[in-house]
Amino acid sequence: IKLVNKIAPEHVELLLKDSEEYVTKIKNAGAIFVGEYTPEPVGDYYAGTNHTLPTSGTARFTSPLSVNDFQKKTSVVYYSKEALKAARNH
Repeated sequence: IKLVNKIAPEHVELLLKDSEEYVTKIKNAGAIFVGEYTPEPVGDYYAGTNHTLPTSGTARFTSPLSVNDFQKKTSVVYYSKEALKAARNH
């Protein structure tokens, strides 16, 4: 699991006894396929998950392509006069 999280692979197939217990320990992978009846092609062609996955270790800081990638977001910040005064000493 440490190695998986370090290399952040595009695909991980968990073929272990009690594979489900290990899923939550994997933090860096493009897609995780759990159990002997879930080979990687299931995710590519049948399960409906997006196959545009982070490669070359980029799963350490990015996720599979999703609708979120097509939404424009912005930050809105508002401080009152009192809040700004309170923050000046920090």
